[in-house]
Amino acid sequence: MNPVILALILLPAIGLVAGVGLGVAAHFMKVEENQKARLLRECLPGANCGACGFSGCSGYAEALAESPHIKTNLCTVGGDATAAAISEILGTKAEKTVPRRAVVRCAGTSDAREKKALYRGIESCRAAVAVQSGGNGCLYGCIGLGDCVRACDNDAMEIRNGVAVVDESRCFACGKCAAAC
Repeated sequence: MNPVILALILLPAIGLVAGVGLGVAAHFMKVEENQKARLLRECLPGANCGACGFSGCSGYAEALAESPHIKTNLCTVGGDATAAAISEILGTKAEKTVPRRAVVRCAGTSDAREKKALYRGIESCRAAVAVQSGGNGCLYGCIGLGDCVRACDNDAMEIRNGVAVVDESRCFACGKCAAAC
């Protein structure tokens, strides 16, 4: 038999068998979605920031659906409206959301901070702190190279005069800046 004709017969046959096998496997191995978790996920803002302490909105929704002990007011992005919608689905009393924001307590601007050394290297706070605290006299001060700014998904931070500054109207306390710092 001609190899081209054999290939034209065998390839579609293999594809058909594989397709039927996958269809049967999908039918018998499907995972049922928790409908309550789906409804809760739709209430959440979808920021997937982790400010609630869970892996994202899906993780928080699944934890709420499975455990009656999880608080309904942990989503700082959605605020009180989201907490009320979650409580309505779960049939519980809505709790007030406590707003949180990132805060930079360091006021050691480029002009005010004591310098022990001149850091010239990778533009990263993490790299700079490995070399004599980035050259700063204060071990705990802001180095000002912007790791926190790059970590912020909401553009709520910027470096001004060598210090990180938070725009409180855009910050929803996800904690990514603190982890990067």
